[in-house]
Parts: sequence; C-alpha cells; structure tokens
Amino acid sequence: MGPSTPTPVQAVGAPARPGVQAVVLGDSTAAAIGNAPLDDPTAADKACGRSKDAYAVYLAAANNWNTLNLACSGATIREGLLGSQQRGTTRVPPQLSAAMGATKASVIIVSVGANDIRWSTLTALCAAADACDDRASTAYFQQQIAAFTTAYYDLLDNLAALPQNPRILINGYYNPFGENVDCLKEQNITAAKAKVLKSRLEELNSVLRQGAQTFNFTAVPQHFDGHRLCSDQPFVQGPDANAPLHPNAAGELAIALADQQALSRTGTPTPTAQPTP
Repeated sequence: MGPSTPTPVQAVGAPARPGVQAVVLGDSTAAAIGNAPLDDPTAADKACGRSKDAYAVYLAAANNWNTLNLACSGATIREGLLGSQQRGTTRVPPQLSAAMGATKASVIIVSVGANDIRWSTLTALCAAADACDDRASTAYFQQQIAAFTTAYYDLLDNLAALPQNPRILINGYYNPFGENVDCLKEQNITAAKAKVLKSRLEELNSVLRQGAQTFNFTAVPQHFDGHRLCSDQPFVQGPDANAPLHPNAAGELAIALADQQALSRTGTPTPTAQPTP
C-alpha cells in the first residue's frame, strides 16, 4: 500500500508540449540503452542512453504519433520519475513533471521497477554466490520490493491525478533467462540460479500488475519466449554487449507490439500502421 498522503508532483518549469500524443516514462529498458543512439540527441538524451530503437519510436511510427520519450537509464521512482536524477554532469528533471507539459497526451506508458529493487545488484550477487536464495539475499530482496511498493503506489496516485485522464499502460518485465543458460557459464549463472532470478522478477511483476489493476490502469506483460539469452535469435543483449540483459532492437520491437496490442484491446487509439518485425 502507498502512503496515506501521496507526494504531489508539480509541472514546475515543464515546457509546454501540446503536440505530443504519447509519453513514455521509465528506466533503461524504455530508454533502450545499448542500442543505436538518436540521430540528433540532446544532452539529456545522451546522459540517459535514449535510443532510436526504443519501443517509444516504434509506437510513434505505428500510430503516427508525436511521442515524448523521457525514460532514463538508472531511473527509479524517487530519483527519476517523481524526483530529479543526476546522470554524470547532467541533472535530468523529474520525468512526470516534464510529462505534464504534454497536456494533450492520451497515452502514458511506464516501465519502472528494476532499478528500485536493485535488479543489477541482485543479479551480480547471484552470479558471485553459490546460491541465490540464501537468507541474506532473500531478506535483501524483500526489503527492496517493500520499499518499491510504497513508491510505486505514490507514482500511481500522481498518474491518476493527471487532468487529461490519459490511458496509462504499466509494462511488466521480461524474463531474460531461458531453459538453456549454457552461454552464461562464464558468468556463473546456472539453471537453478536463473530460476531464482525468474521468481523474483515474477514477484516484481505481480506488484506492478496489482497496482495497475487497483487504479484501473492497463498492465502489459512482456514475454520473450523463444528469444531469450542463449537462443538462436535472442531479444536480449548478451553478457559481452553494451548493456547486458537489456532488450536489443528486436526486443524493443517486441515490447512495442505488446503495448500496441494492449492499446488496440482497450480501443485507445486506432493505429494507422503496424511495425514489421
């Protein structure tokens, strides 16, 4: 449950963007870190690792939208979406505050949670340890998921208060690990460890889904079945890539297609075209 008095976010200094139809908020998954950079990036784009392969770009092309991608690598709810975020020498304004300038946006898509629960730290600890489900790491994870849940409901309160009443999509997280983890032997990831990490992602996704349902938002599960790490055509960047475990361009397209299908089911909006995988 969230706090009894949610922290309100104000559009302080947010430039007016009346021509924007859709906004994406979130972390490195939504920024598409590790993929091709934008053709004409701003300082914030560079600092946040925003890519022209981001699912926001595919959705813009499919629907003929002007889409504003505010996602930033390393973003959490408190430092990124509801509060400002320091990326190197660049101070990135709160994403939700910036989104408030898009007063005509009918769709807002959110991808957040992995940084809040310290997913990269959990994965690194899992790789280094003999087992991933010992008492210490389990207690650490439970502490992180509890703190995330409080912040998440604070975010949902703020999204529900937006005056234009946009359609809100909450993206879940994909499981990057398939049944075969042979390509991760050097990283000390076994099938047993991958199973533990999968269970923790499922718990995060459960919190995301339940929160979305509570606020009558749309939860969008993400599945990379058949295209996980160690497969012939993975949708995930490998351990030696620029951004390991993050979606590659094909993975970003898969997320865009899941969001497009969710929008089509809810009738918001009618697409003008479909991206081709």
